[in-house]
Amino acid sequence: FGTVDHRVHHMRRSAISSFFSKRAIADIEPWIHQATSKLLNAMAQQQKRDGNIELRVNFLAITTDVIAAHALNGSNPQKTLHLLDDEEKARDWQKTIAALAMLTALVRQAPWLIGVALKIPVGVWMSIAPPLGRIVRLSKDMRQSAQSAIDEMPSYPSTPNAKEAHNSLLSIVNRHNIFHTCLKSSLPPWEKTSKRLGQEGFVAIAAGGETCGRMMTNAIYYILANRDRVMPPLMKELEGVMPKPDTQPLLRDLEQLPYLVSLRPPSLLPYSVSRNAQK
Repeated sequence: FGTVDHRVHHMRRSAISSFFSKRAIADIEPWIHQATSKLLNAMAQQQKRDGNIELRVNFLAITTDVIAAHALNGSNPQKTLHLLDDEEKARDWQKTIAALAMLTALVRQAPWLIGVALKIPVGVWMSIAPPLGRIVRLSKDMRQSAQSAIDEMPSYPSTPNAKEAHNSLLSIVNRHNIFHTCLKSSLPPWEKTSKRLGQEGFVAIAAGGETCGRMMTNAIYYILANRDRVMPPLMKELEGVMPKPDTQPLLRDLEQLPYLVSLRPPSLLPYSVSRNAQK
């Protein structure tokens, strides 16, 4: 729930910086396009059924699904959330994130509560406080996935002569996810425990999904609230890379659109589920 020392924060972020680089994001563009198609279909059904669309739930669902897929990279498919496939599950996840936001301040003052909560069975939490149960379940899932990654990784050789053989073994571990990325980094051993790596996965999925989902929600609201001024130049610019509504533009093409890029700052508010916490 946050890194106090900025040097520790810098060390941890440096270890996974390549994992969230533009190149890494470009590699998962097919996932993003697939998730976007699901999102548009779900929103069309909601509009037809209810006459309106809940942007916060939908955008939280797509950002969480994409980040979870990227962070875990299919290493344990049943552990991903698949919120876009289940509207009720997506709404429950929004309640979970809201509960997490309320608990953050409390846990900062009493971090020992995390250990106590993890010792209580998920079934008990789900019966008395479902949002907390989902938080605990995700935390446990991330720790288990981290341990699986640790078990898959060969130990670092004790002699320089074994380095080449070690690198060869590393290439066998081809299911590149956030845990493998940390394990292959120069982080010290105490930063590579299942507990610590599980926290990294939890923050990436929970806080990362909420922050990106909120940014998308704010961006759409800003565009619609200023549609007379914003929509004409935006649509004209988008037509250059999206001649048809179902065209799937590449990130590198969208980044070349100055007006679209300029809309990002108004949508970024200094507010997120882990406010003042290190992402």
